[in-house]
Amino acid sequence: ADLPTPVARGRDAEISNHVQHPGARIYVGHIGSFYDYPAKALKAGTHGTPGGENVLRTGRGAGLHVPVRYFTTREIALPQERCIAELIDNSVDGFIDAMRAGDLDYDPQVAVNVVVDPADREGSKVVVKDNGPGMAAEVLANAVRAGWTSNDPFSSLGLFGMGFNIATARLGGLTTIWTTISGEDSWRGLRVDFQELIDNENYSTELISRPKSDANITGTEVIVERLKDDHIAWLFKYNNQKKARDFFSKAYSSMLRDNGRPLHFKLY
Repeated sequence: ADLPTPVARGRDAEISNHVQHPGARIYVGHIGSFYDYPAKALKAGTHGTPGGENVLRTGRGAGLHVPVRYFTTREIALPQERCIAELIDNSVDGFIDAMRAGDLDYDPQVAVNVVVDPADREGSKVVVKDNGPGMAAEVLANAVRAGWTSNDPFSSLGLFGMGFNIATARLGGLTTIWTTISGEDSWRGLRVDFQELIDNENYSTELISRPKSDANITGTEVIVERLKDDHIAWLFKYNNQKKARDFFSKAYSSMLRDNGRPLHFKLY
């Protein structure tokens, strides 16, 4: 393989996140994965990485006397259009929940706004906004918690949880989520600054709010900013924008028709 040796913490990695965590060891019953064979299943518990189960044997030898290191992780290579589709999926899930509850008495709409300029990185952003039912405060808090979901995985398109975090973190470093339900006089939101959370080693964020002009307005808005340079460059190209639109047209074709199934929604 052409993967270089991972670097120590604090050093710049040639490959993103290919950084070595020290202290790997193997022991009886947990002998690690052999270099030339499929890796064993990976897992992590509440008390950290479990012993020899997430370990790679980097050399040959007998018994437990072999060089080993922990596996390293990399950013999931989710294509840009798939990242945006993940956010659209969550809007569609909200519409479906409202329909099942008998509350879908309006025309569902999702608006996607991509503002990118290689010369204006700070002003570049991806915005996905819907007129769905919105989320209550406790639902919003749980919705962005990694790995959490109240959805039935067999009937829901998105995973407002792990999938949301992967998609937004892949696109940019700062995500703001605004949501409101009928009857409220304000939008409630969360600001997720990934680098700030990592630097502070504190993975919680405070609830924020902004005024609402009409108490009857409902919906959710996701704003991803501090877009990564390669994503700005990709999204800036007309052919790639067309590729994304074509992807959305195919992915949601059954619901974009007037008699869409399981529901019809408009995508702008």
